[in-house]
Parts: sequence; structure tokens; C-alpha cells
Amino acid sequence: WIYWSNQKAEAASANGEKFIAATERLDGGDRKGALAAFEQLANADQPGYRAMAKLMIATMAAGDGDTKKAVAEYAK
Repeated sequence: WIYWSNQKAEAASANGEKFIAATERLDGGDRKGALAAFEQLANADQPGYRAMAKLMIATMAAGDGDTKKAVAEYAK
């Protein structure tokens, strides 16, 4: 159980670092790189990072004026 718990914690930590890196890319103007990173995180095992990534994808789509994609992402 301790091994499993440590593995889950390490995965969550890694995904946290990936999320921060993706937001930094977005802040730096690398929208394409940020979107790719968020799309990868949208398939994460941790539901929190998965949800945050999907919300970021939807927010980016809404900001680009792609309402259909934004609504579809919010609905997931």
C-alpha cells in the first residue's frame, strides 16, 4: 500500500509540474505548446488535473472565439 501511495503522489506531483509548465507557456505566448500540454493532461489519471486541463482547453477555445469547441469541452 505504501508503494502504491508513493506512486500516486509522484504521478500527481509530475502532473502538477506539467500543469504549471503549460500555464507558463500560455502566459509566455506559446498557445500551441500550452494547448498540446493541456490536451495531454486532459487524459491524466488524477481527476483534478484532468478537469483543470479540460477547463483550460475550453477557456482557450472561448478566448479564440470558438464557442462550439468551448462548450463541448465544458460539457466533458
